[in-house]
Amino acid sequence: MSNSKNYYTEAVKVVDLPVYLDEQHVNYKLIFMDQIGMPLTGKLDSSRTIPSIGINDKHVKVILIIYVQNIELKKINLSIFDVIKTKEVSLKSTVSETCIEQENTCSFKLKLNIYTVNKQSNQAILLDLSDIEKIAKQRNLMIGYYIKRRSGGVSKTSKETIDKINNPSKIVNKYINYALECLKNASNTGEGGFSRLIYRDLMVKIFEYFLKNSKDPDSVVDEIVSIFGTNIEDSYMRSELLAFYHIYEALVPKTHTSPGYDKIQHFTYSAGKSYNTMQIITDTAQYAGEAYDLINGGSWEDTKSDMEANNLGQAYGTRLYEKFHPVRAAIRNMD
Repeated sequence: MSNSKNYYTEAVKVVDLPVYLDEQHVNYKLIFMDQIGMPLTGKLDSSRTIPSIGINDKHVKVILIIYVQNIELKKINLSIFDVIKTKEVSLKSTVSETCIEQENTCSFKLKLNIYTVNKQSNQAILLDLSDIEKIAKQRNLMIGYYIKRRSGGVSKTSKETIDKINNPSKIVNKYINYALECLKNASNTGEGGFSRLIYRDLMVKIFEYFLKNSKDPDSVVDEIVSIFGTNIEDSYMRSELLAFYHIYEALVPKTHTSPGYDKIQHFTYSAGKSYNTMQIITDTAQYAGEAYDLINGGSWEDTKSDMEANNLGQAYGTRLYEKFHPVRAAIRNMD
């Protein structure tokens, strides 16, 4: 800006830039009407300010055009003053409204990606920009990958997990692959909701399928429990398991009629414990553990459903042990 100039265009501060959009995708053009010369162009930087330009003619008409990926977002007439002044220009919702117009194709890489899971295909579908804006405001989200749950909340995830959800061939673990297949089948029953004991039904199918022709049932039980019966962060298949977890959490709401993913963990852990310890897990031990959850913020309804999952898993693990180790089971039952 030269000191020899007598007048100045307004500087422009861009506010309410959508949280999903990097400033680098926003560019602008300053057009001086009836003036010889090329328009001035530039890109937004982290300050999100388009600087004032010094000019000689107070009566020149100046137009600012703001673009995203060369698609016009806003056209603004700038005033001329003898001192530098700044005006604010809001891009709130403008980007999403412009990008959904039929003739526009906005393909910029989002800073914030929020997906929903299609019930029939079990694929992760990126929400449209207006929905992302709305959820970002509600949840104070700025950057990252998330999946919207049926409960209305969101779960943080990663691009790697989204890729595995949408490309199951990238999941090499046979147990998780089959779990995804079973969940997809359960999603397409046409009955609308899910069974209250969906977690039990899914896990029983997984156990039965892999135990059917196994020559080493103990190893199969241990492998399934090590994946589905532990904290996800502790599972040795964490990266692949997250795909199954996120689809389950996105489709099965955590309610009294459709328990959340933690019931899979309760059921599977209890089944493995009963199978491997050759002794019945006592209700006293279960109540002690559940009381801890209750004291630390769990609800009574959660506690009751956790105990139900524990008991169902325990009974199932006992049946499996009796099936594959009938002699030992008979001796155990005599003690």
